[in-house]
Amino acid sequence: MLKALILSLALANAADVASTEWALKKPGVVEANPIMRGGGGGRVGLKAGATVGQGFILYKLNKKHPTITKWIGVGLIAVPTIAAVHNMQVAR
Repeated sequence: MLKALILSLALANAADVASTEWALKKPGVVEANPIMRGGGGGRVGLKAGATVGQGFILYKLNKKHPTITKWIGVGLIAVPTIAAVHNMQVAR
């Protein structure tokens, strides 16, 4: 279950990054998050680092609290998934 959570977390964050980059190519679209407003490479690096950190925390937490880990994992997956859907709607 932990592997599936971490893989889903990585895929959700990849979808967020990809949809953000795609949406930013549209005229008039800007990044709403001031931390992520830098260039594409910095944005991708920051997102990748955060994803690795979150995955590591899930890994460590799972050893003593597997049920809590699942729920936190679902929450961590939901946020970038919602962001990716929002990005796609903005870019229409």
